Amino acid sequence: EFRRVLFRSAVVSVQDFKAAMRALPAGITALTTANGDEVAGMIVSSLTSVSAEPPMVAFFAHQASSFAEPLLRSGGFAANVLGEKHGEVMSQFLTAPQGPARFDQGAWRAEQGRWPVLADALASLECDIVWTQLLGTHHLIVGKVRRTRCSHASPVVHFNAATHRLAAMA
Repeated sequence: EFRRVLFRSAVVSVQDFKAAMRALPAGITALTTANGDEVAGMIVSSLTSVSAEPPMVAFFAHQASSFAEPLLRSGGFAANVLGEKHGEVMSQFLTAPQGPARFDQGAWRAEQGRWPVLADALASLECDIVWTQLLGTHHLIVGKVRRTRCSHASPVVHFNAATHRLAAMA
């Protein structure tokens, strides 16, 4: 039943769908993975909590992205939640070719041969992939959280195709 509903004719255009989704503010995360000497990274605004027991998070990666194949080969990732001082990290991830060049900005470290972690991220979650599913054009990736780190910083959100600071409401 689910598959049949999923692939019925669309009721909105892709353009209308994207416009509606731009209205949804979302945190910005630098995802990283590594397999031997190969490192890869991608910016997403789709990171979400799945479960607290066991601790799991999920995100979506386009099946044709340069990040998808290295991610699936590695078996894991680090999700690094970005803040106001990470503009250069975001820019580097969005413009540099896939690989080590994406990590030229920021205080990256990899412990025990794992995935690159941003030392001053608002939060970093190191995860093992426990489930994947191709849905439309994207892979849904679910990771079991093995280690976290948090720091105090000011968050940013992606809204209406731009990055915004958060301000408390009076």
